Amino acid sequence: MVPNEESNMKLKNIPYLRIWANLFNYDARLNRKDFIIDLFLFAFLQSLLFVLIYQSLRLNQNVFVVLIIPWLAILFLQALSLFSRRLTDIGMKFNYVFYIFAVLTIPFMIVICLGKSKDEFDENTLNKKNRIRKIFLRLPIGIIASAPFLIVILFVGIMIYDIIRSPRTLEESTDIDKYEKYVEEVKYASTLMPNLDDLNSYTDAKFGYKHVLYFTILGFQSDNISLFVTYDDNYTEEKQSVLSSYDYLKEEELGEFPVTSFDYRGYSFQIVPNRDYWKNGSCTCKSFMMIGYNDANNTIAYLYFYDFDIDYIGNMNSELKNFIWYEW
Repeated sequence: MVPNEESNMKLKNIPYLRIWANLFNYDARLNRKDFIIDLFLFAFLQSLLFVLIYQSLRLNQNVFVVLIIPWLAILFLQALSLFSRRLTDIGMKFNYVFYIFAVLTIPFMIVICLGKSKDEFDENTLNKKNRIRKIFLRLPIGIIASAPFLIVILFVGIMIYDIIRSPRTLEESTDIDKYEKYVEEVKYASTLMPNLDDLNSYTDAKFGYKHVLYFTILGFQSDNISLFVTYDDNYTEEKQSVLSSYDYLKEEELGEFPVTSFDYRGYSFQIVPNRDYWKNGSCTCKSFMMIGYNDANNTIAYLYFYDFDIDYIGNMNSELKNFIWYEW
């Protein structure tokens, strides 16, 4: 036997991998036991893969789009191969139009696929009415067996719905009298954000708080506090004071951050990491503050961010736009 053919034959006997080995082989046959095993593995692995792909949305939306399109193609091709080979073993001619509507009738599809191989049919079983009757008698089993696949479809649907709606602001406030309250309540915020009483004479101060939910199923949430302080003639002096008062993120400490400084909407931002919240010897993005300077309107911005679940920031501008920046 040719080595490639021998390797392919081995793949065809390994659960789930045989889906790949027969990806475009719609005339092959799949027995009931192997179908059930592959169905469960298919549902579990595709759900896990989608969760991982969804996480890329936080890093970069373009990366998410690049990953989700081939994933959908693989999902369709694998399901097509899995069901078509089982239908072939049952003795039904595969029909592409039927498969398109199969998603809406998954329980019935699995009921049919749980039937005997056509080689085991006797005269009584071959009777069309008896076959239909047996199919409906097995309907409860089919519904139970189809649960993993239906869960995958439901899960993917919820994820897509989440993507469309995310992020969502659950709580917000612009009452500057509550600034100190939120600074105390949000984890680690009091170690980074300034105290209003400690700020020197300023002409105006704007405050914004947002509690954001993104990824409903896993309950990922973030807290964001924004403080914009505008000065008059003493702006330059205050700017120099702030520049020398904080321990800013250095290049060698990047860790989970893409940059140490960046520009956004007229502000030049520098990152102040939470040095009490380190991970593996580098700064973590779970808790940090950004200080921005806008020389055009004499404003200094203090933006605090906390999110226990975030592991990496791919683009600071995108993170600001979607989660942190407060629009009055």
